[in-house]
Amino acid sequence: MDMFTTLLTKTLLMLLITGSMAGLIVGVWMLFRPQSFLRVNQFLSQWHSTRKATKPLMVSRRTEHFVYRHHRPVGLLILAGSTYVLYALVYYYDRKKLGAAIFGDAYFAPLAEWLVPGLTLALGVGVLFAMGIGGFLLIRPSLLKGFEAWANRWVSLRRAGRVWDEMHEGPDRFLIRWRPWVAVALILGSSYALIRLSVFIR
Repeated sequence: MDMFTTLLTKTLLMLLITGSMAGLIVGVWMLFRPQSFLRVNQFLSQWHSTRKATKPLMVSRRTEHFVYRHHRPVGLLILAGSTYVLYALVYYYDRKKLGAAIFGDAYFAPLAEWLVPGLTLALGVGVLFAMGIGGFLLIRPSLLKGFEAWANRWVSLRRAGRVWDEMHEGPDRFLIRWRPWVAVALILGSSYALIRLSVFIR
């Protein structure tokens, strides 16, 4: 776990250093070669809508016919899997070991003490719910018709995400208007970040 923490820390450090260097380069470019920067920015600001690419994900796909046609094998699989998980929770659950496996370092022990019981409770409720679904599918699937009608309501994300699928030119207009000041802020901020991060480079 210590090796993983060290690797993760070094990776984050390299990402921060790379981002700071990129910010410094872009700031200098904006300040001393504004015309070429604005041409590249205009080229990169072309709009590509994601609506066509994500359309297959927004189509409702019904699986009820398959489930009801093979309700006994499906119910048996769900019941067996949920029963195994419940058995493991009852006989092998150890909060301290589970917290150490998820969070590792003792630094996160207070978080583990608070979070692990909640996750375990949520898992237990989910397992019991799955056992009920598996039992109904195995014995009497018609009892799930009401729940199925409620759960199969289609909620499209396209309308909710429409604001993210429109081009917003405000940042570009701000950048063009205040370009020298943005460039100076990028140079100063990136230089400061690089100086502070250089302490961690060995």
